[in-house]
Amino acid sequence: MSKTVYIDQASEQHLEQIKDLLIKAHLPYSDVTEELLQNFFVLYKEDILIGCIGFESYPPYALLRSLVLSQEARGLGFGKLLVHTLEERASDLGVEHLYLLTTTADRFFEKEGYAVIERKHVPSSIHRTTEFSALCPDSAICMMKKVKDSTTDS
Repeated sequence: MSKTVYIDQASEQHLEQIKDLLIKAHLPYSDVTEELLQNFFVLYKEDILIGCIGFESYPPYALLRSLVLSQEARGLGFGKLLVHTLEERASDLGVEHLYLLTTTADRFFEKEGYAVIERKHVPSSIHRTTEFSALCPDSAICMMKKVKDSTTDS
C-alpha cells in the first residue's frame, strides 16, 4: 500500500503544528506568525504534517527559513522536494537570490547549490530580519543561491 505525500500552501491552521516541528528540531520559531505563513509550505504524508519550509520575501532577495522535517521523515528526499518547491515559488515572485543561516545543514544546502558567504555580503533587507539580527547565533553559517537571472524573462 502506497503512502500519499503532498505539499500544500501553509495557512493559519498549520501554525501550531509548524511551531511544534521547529521546537522539536531546536530551530527558531518565535517569529513565525500567520502573516509569515503566506510563503510557507507544508509537507504531508497521508494526513500527518511531517515537514515545512518558508521564506521571507524582500524582492529581489528572500530569506529561506524553517526547513524542518519530523525525525521519521528525514533522509528520504523530502527536504530536497521542499527546497525545490520553495525555490520555484520564490523565483515566480521575482526573487533572484535566496539567503539562509544554518548551524547544522550546510552540507545539505551545498548539495542543493547554495554557497557559503560572509554575512557582510548579505543585503541590508535580509540583515534586518529577526532571524539574522536576533534568533540565529553569529556562529551560524550564511549561504546564498541565485534562483533567478534578472536578465531573463522566464
